[in-house]
Amino acid sequence: MNGMGYSEFLVWSLGPNLVKFYETSRWRDWEDEVSALNGDKAFSFYPFLWTEEGKDIAKCDRKPCAIPEIFSINTVEFPNLVRSQDAKAFRFHVKVSR
Repeated sequence: MNGMGYSEFLVWSLGPNLVKFYETSRWRDWEDEVSALNGDKAFSFYPFLWTEEGKDIAKCDRKPCAIPEIFSINTVEFPNLVRSQDAKAFRFHVKVSR
């Protein structure tokens, strides 16, 4: 069998490997900022982390945002952008809430 089973995944995800996996996705004082969020919020990053400009998370603007909005951007809006013939005219409208 290729890959890892469920038990191996749990061992990997609950151990030091998780810290290493996410080390490029953290910024200074990230723990304080994340712990201050309510359970219905997450950070929205701009430039988007999957862009060339967004590769250094410490340089990205981040704002608390409702999780349904972040989910929509990633599962509805972005796929629509990819399918759009006029992708340059596409604009994201994210409501920032604190």
